[in-house]
Parts: sequence; structure tokens; C-alpha cells
Amino acid sequence: MSKSDPSLRRKTVAFSCFLCFVEGIACVLWLALIPGDAKNAILWGFSSQRLMISAIIVIGSIGFLILSSLFWRKGDLFDSFFIAIKKTKYLGWVNLALGISFLAVLGLLFFPPAGILKYGSAYHQRLVPLFIFILLSILQTIIVVDWLTWNQVKEWCIQTMKRTRRLDQSVWVSIGLLLLSVFIALTQVYYVYYNFGDEGTTLTTGWLISKGWVLHKEIFSHHFPFLYFFVALMVKLFGIAILPIRLSLIFFRTLVFAISMKFSRYRVALGITALAWSLIGHLYLGNILIYYSLSGFLLVCSIAIGLTLLNEPQKYSKAGIFTLSLFSGLAVMTDPFMLFPTAALLIIVMLNILFQKSNPTKLRLFIKLGAIVCSGYGAGLACYLIYALSTGSLTDFYHQAILFNAVTYSKYSPSINFGNAFNMFKNGLDIFNPLWFTNTSPFYTWDSYIELDAWVFTGFFYRFVILLASLFCLLKRRYLTGITLYVVASLVMMRATRFFYESPLVLLSIFICAWLLSGDVFSWQKVTGRFWSNTRQIAQKTIWVIVLLMFCWLNIRAVHFLFKDIDQLQYEYFFGVKKNEANSLKRLTCGNENARLLVYPYDPILYFLAQMPPASKFIYMLPWTVEIGQDEVIHALKEKPVMLYIDREANVWGYPVKDFLADLLNYVDNYYVRKKGVFLVSPSLAECK
Repeated sequence: MSKSDPSLRRKTVAFSCFLCFVEGIACVLWLALIPGDAKNAILWGFSSQRLMISAIIVIGSIGFLILSSLFWRKGDLFDSFFIAIKKTKYLGWVNLALGISFLAVLGLLFFPPAGILKYGSAYHQRLVPLFIFILLSILQTIIVVDWLTWNQVKEWCIQTMKRTRRLDQSVWVSIGLLLLSVFIALTQVYYVYYNFGDEGTTLTTGWLISKGWVLHKEIFSHHFPFLYFFVALMVKLFGIAILPIRLSLIFFRTLVFAISMKFSRYRVALGITALAWSLIGHLYLGNILIYYSLSGFLLVCSIAIGLTLLNEPQKYSKAGIFTLSLFSGLAVMTDPFMLFPTAALLIIVMLNILFQKSNPTKLRLFIKLGAIVCSGYGAGLACYLIYALSTGSLTDFYHQAILFNAVTYSKYSPSINFGNAFNMFKNGLDIFNPLWFTNTSPFYTWDSYIELDAWVFTGFFYRFVILLASLFCLLKRRYLTGITLYVVASLVMMRATRFFYESPLVLLSIFICAWLLSGDVFSWQKVTGRFWSNTRQIAQKTIWVIVLLMFCWLNIRAVHFLFKDIDQLQYEYFFGVKKNEANSLKRLTCGNENARLLVYPYDPILYFLAQMPPASKFIYMLPWTVEIGQDEVIHALKEKPVMLYIDREANVWGYPVKDFLADLLNYVDNYYVRKKGVFLVSPSLAECK
């Protein structure tokens, strides 16, 4: 018997409905056997909640039993039903709606929103049988409907994917995705996952620059300056407040993506990237002001423009090349290690344009392109050089941002060199590192950010999509695009491959994944022709579905992690606590306007929130800064009224504060006065009540 046999169709659907009835009865029995509290019982020893849930399951089960009986006995009724679903124009959308419903119920089962339904609670346990009944019913409905109408469903999928491909360059779709990303990002404007110290450094340094302090000369920093000046500008415009500064990061990111959409054909892929980063980015501190994520989205937007120029070199424009160069230059002024991937990208793009057969006057074109690239790439650097020369801080910049990193900081931090990039290039981006496969369950729950990358949906997936895109480009004879993606990814991974340091890699992976899913690489023709062609088409579609499911699941898990404790999204959860600490510090100075603050080893946000400038150019004192700054700090403590707090029990990368700050602790214990047990104040402030 075949599927075309009316009797087989009718009996199969009837049996499926009867199976749903049996499953419903089993779920009711399961619910009845769950232990309950006798004090809540109102009928037959069951609570009102349990009775209500049981009634819903029983009603649904009876409905399936009635359908089973009708379809089994009355062939005419089933034939009418079969003809109706075959003729409907919305069969594909019904399948999609059922699939979304299935995922939604699955999410409520395993990842319920904590503010509404706490996982593992008594109420959640009672709802589990209902969820299972609904999931089984939806799944069996999808299977039966698709079995009956497979040709129509398959054709709908093909047509939908073709329409999706046509949307790849849609301006309105990309704008919609970008606006949605802004809306989601606004929910995280006060969220802090971890490592608030680095953002505190950015905020305090930017605030001090806005007050006239000279970066590197009066404020120590071994990082490049773009983000500090960005914060300084925001403080000048909007004042000292967390909200406008965090919002400025969101709107700057949105502006960069919007400009990139103007010069890239991959607008929807960029929109998906912006949206996914709003959903996933908080796991990598993408919602706070640190240079890793800022340089990351500048790099990705540069790559989006660069890929367009690689695939359509004849359509290059001066504005597009300048924008690519400008974003690349700003990425370098944020993180100097972005020099290598951005330089590689620019060189490949320029050479590809230069050696097109349609460009006979190569020397003139070379000079013109070189001038455009240099003007864009060097714009940020030129602005900083003017600042550094006018303030006399260029030598300090060299000693802190370059020499200090090479000589001192390198003793504490893993080395960064071309050997790292070569190893990544040689080893397939380290995709087979056993760490990525430590946890393969989709329901893996990480207890700390340290464990986040030890999951197949993160550490492995980020590398997999890059390798996959490079491979498909090579198979489609887009050799230069495939090689460029692989080389740039290897150079990005030269810096770091874990934690928030890998923000540029995660952003690059998200963009490439969105590029794959948007249909530029995969083809969606019908599976017809020779065996090899059929096999290739089926393999492509299978891989596309796997990438889509993994990508969606990663986003779902990231959102669940963010919203499982809704209180952490509020200002009071972190910044409110820190603001109270800062106010307490300020009160201990009794309004002395000349009082200065030092918080060691590392809590620099207190300067910003207390609006108290530091007593030294060292706003933090870590093992690497102790080597050059401890004596200078001790000298500053002798000359100024200082409020000092040192966390003596802290441990920085395995170095106890009691050891690496021993000289400073010895000085303040002898010459400073304790106040309220933990604070140390200079003698001039000790008499303040």
C-alpha cells in the first residue's frame, strides 16, 4: 500500500489522533501521581491548579478521540478534510506556526522565564505533563500534515527561500532588523555580566579627559585612545551619567551598521548580525564600554564592505573605499591588534580592484586608491597625533601603550605574535580543540563565563561557520573571498580566543553565519538532475538547516540567560550598589573639594560615580602597574588629602594584593588613619567627623 491509498491515509490520521488521546490519558495519570500538599486540596485530594491542568488535558484528549472515531468511520468526512488542506494557500505558514509553537512550548518546558515561572518549582512540575502533551500533539500534527501534503510543503519551502534570497539586499528589511536590535539592546543598558573594572577604567578615563586631564601624561593607560575620547565627548555632551553613555554606544554601533549597509550588498546579513549581537553580545560584554567589542563591530562592518568590493570590484566607489578604510582605522585606534586583519583586508581588496582587466591605467588607479585608503585609515591617527603633539603626551603614549605592553605587561599576559595566527591558519582555526566539545548537550548551563566556550554551540560553532563559508566559497570558485575570510579570521584569533577578548571573533562568526543563512553562498534549486547534483543539493540544504538551528538555539539560550533573573537588568542591581559605595566614600571627606581618591587594586568606576579625581595618574594598581607606579603613588600620598581603599584580600591573576602592594600597605599602615574600619585617610582628613 502507498501513501496515495485513501484508506491508508484515513487510517493513519485516525490512528495518530487516537495516539494523542492515549498520550493525553498518560499525562493525566502522570499529573495525578505527582506528590502534592494536602492543605491545598479542594477535591479528591487535588489542588485547584492540578484540577485545572487535568481538565485542559482531558478536554484535548477527548477532542482527539472524537476526531479519531470520525476519521475511522466516515471516509467522506476525511476526504473533505484531505481536500481542504491540499487546497489551502497557507499550508506552509501553518507548518511554520506549528513549528514556532513547538519551540515556544519547549522553551517554557526547559527555560521558563524566572519572573513568571521558576524552573523546578511545584507549579512548573505540575505544568510539565501539559507541556509534554502539547509538544507531542504538535509534533504528530506536523508529521501527519507534512506526510499528506509533502509536495506542497516542499514547494513552499523552496519558494520561501527564493523570496528570502531576494530580500537579502532589501533596505527596509535591514532597517527593520537594525531597529529591532536597538530595541533589544535598550533592555540591557544597565546590565553587567562581569568585569565591570574595565568599563570603570573607560568611564573614569573619559571623564578625566573631559575635565582637561591629559591622556597618558596625567592618566596612565596602556591601551589605544579612541574609546576614551568617545566617552569624553559623551560626558561633555550629556554629563556624568551611566544612561547616556551606555546609550551612546548603542547608537554609535547602529550608525556604523547603517553606514555599512549603504556600501555593502549584504544589508540583511548586517541587520541579522546587529540583531544577534544584541541577543548574544552581553555574554561577551558587548553591551558595555570596552574596546574589544567596539573594535569587533568596526572590523565586521569593514569586512562587509570589503566582501562586496571583492565580489563586485568593478562597482567600487571612492566613498565605499574611504568608509572601509575609516572603520578599519578606528578599529586600530581602539585595539592596535586590529592592524593585521584590517591591513590584510585592505591589501587584498585594493589588489583585486587594481588588477581587474577593465582598469588599464593601473599606476594612476594605484595612486588614487592609495590616497583614499591613507586618508580614511589615517584620519583617526592624525586627529590623535594633533592632540598628542599639542599636549606633549606623544612620548608618554609610546612608553605606556607600546613599550610598557612589550616589556612589562607581556610578563603577565599571554604573548601575542604572528606565531599564534600561523597556528590558527595551520590548524583550521583550532576547531578540533577538545575544549569546544566538553559539553555537547543543547541544554548545557554554564555556571560561569569561564565555562561558556566549552560548548559545541559556542567555541565549536564560531569556528565551524567560518570554515564552512571559506569552503563553500572555494567550491563555488570564489577563491579570493574564501581565502580572505580564512586569513582575516586567523589574524583576528591572533589576539585571543576565549572570554570577552574574543568579541571580534564572535562578531565575525555571527556575520558570516548571517551571510550563509541569507542565501548568498547556498543555492536553492529543486533537487533534480544527476546523482552528484542531487547529493550536493541535499547536503547543502542539510548543512543550511543545521547552521540555522544552531544559530537560533544559541540566540535563544543567550536570551534565556539574560532574562532568567529580571532584577539584574535594573540600575539598582549593580550601579545602584556602586553608587551607594561612592557616596559613602565622598561623605567621609566632609565636603573637602581638594580631597582625592584611590581605590586599589581595581574598582575604578568609583572615581566616576563619586566624581572624585584620583590622587595619582594610576587609577588602578595591578601587578604590572606596580612595577612602574607604586613609588609614584606613595609620593602622591604624602602631598594630597587622600581617601584610600585597598582590598587587602583580593587576588589578581594569582598574585595576592598583600604581596604585590606590600610597600604601599606598609606606608599607609604607618602614616594613614583608619576610618570606619576599612578606609584609610590622610592625616588632613582624619579629623573630619
